[in-house]
Amino acid sequence: MRQIPMKERDEFDALIKQYRTKYIRNSRAIVDNIYSEKSIYHDRIVEKQISETIRDLREEVWQEYLKDEVNFNALLMKDLYDKLQTPRDILDKLVDKDVLSKQGDSLS
Repeated sequence: MRQIPMKERDEFDALIKQYRTKYIRNSRAIVDNIYSEKSIYHDRIVEKQISETIRDLREEVWQEYLKDEVNFNALLMKDLYDKLQTPRDILDKLVDKDVLSKQGDSLS
């Protein structure tokens, strides 16, 4: 197996950092978004249902984070192919180029 050039490794690391910052919200941003969209959390805090609120909010934040991760991975994989030679070489060997042009029933 060939080695990934150091320059490309550095580009890969920078690309991941850039995409994480751009496409994955931090916990605070997710909590703020959920809290502002769902008044039930405010109501529960007023009613002193703190433990339940934290539990449910934590689960919702986790689900939102997972959505961000899926989006991040999809966009990163697409752009890795466009921006870095090694991923392009690997994918070109794995995927028959004819498959990319097919649609619907012609894929089977």
